[in-house]
Amino acid sequence: MAIQRLDHYNIATSLIEETRAFYETALGLKVGRRPNFPSPGYWMYEGDHPWVHLSTIEAGLSPPRTVKDGRGNGLDHISFWCTDVKAVTDRLDKAGVAYEDRRASDAPLVQLFIKDPNGILVELTFDAKVEGVWEQRKPAAAPA
Repeated sequence: MAIQRLDHYNIATSLIEETRAFYETALGLKVGRRPNFPSPGYWMYEGDHPWVHLSTIEAGLSPPRTVKDGRGNGLDHISFWCTDVKAVTDRLDKAGVAYEDRRASDAPLVQLFIKDPNGILVELTFDAKVEGVWEQRKPAAAPA
């Protein structure tokens, strides 16, 4: 077996409509075809791929599957490799979605972190060189 790429992640939530709206508004994903499962839900697409699956749970009847408050055992975050950081930050600003912009000083990465309505941390990762911001983040040369 050789893993090729992340296929999707599933969010089991009692906030199904809020979660659908978040992924539509914040990330621009679209609801698409989903098999006829017995419980309601959505598959959220970019292009022809369903990256995020949403399934319903009843509030208070199921324990959370991930740790929502800070770091701990369980899923810490999920990351999407993205392009066009300016368009993405414009979309997040327009949607009123708060994000943390992290730029690694020793790697050509721009990382935006957002939280969905379920408290799931979503990282949006960009190539700083391709985005034209790498020169802004190189560490200063050490004094001679």
